[in-house]
Amino acid sequence: FNVAQRIHLNYAENINLASIAVVAAGIVKPNYGVAVGLTYMLGRYAKIYLEHYTGSSTGEKREP
Repeated sequence: FNVAQRIHLNYAENINLASIAVVAAGIVKPNYGVAVGLTYMLGRYAKIYLEHYTGSSTGEKREP
């Protein structure tokens, strides 16, 4: 439970900055806005997947 709560709070803290960055990039250069948004989404997915399923942010398997 602690890991899931920590992941959620980390996401909640960073989503505001990411949203502002996507909107700002979208106003100036719409293509860059899409790139920033997709990069953020894919990066968050990869980070959550690595930490949750492997127990390590580097992708190494945990030893039992």
